[in-house]
Amino acid sequence: MPTVRVLLKHPEQGEKHKIYHDVEARISTTNILHVTRGGGDAIAEFQADAYFYWEYVEYAHGQP
Repeated sequence: MPTVRVLLKHPEQGEKHKIYHDVEARISTTNILHVTRGGGDAIAEFQADAYFYWEYVEYAHGQP
């Protein structure tokens, strides 16, 4: 399964990156980003105003 990187906005701490390995991501009709693993178990959920963007990332062998 792929790796997902989420760029979060934080008013006091600035931008933060979250990386989730072996997951799937989707945006629901209510604009919530859902990061899930396996049989749909939620790993993380983000409201639309909490993140700038998310993407699937492929790392070269040996990278985190």
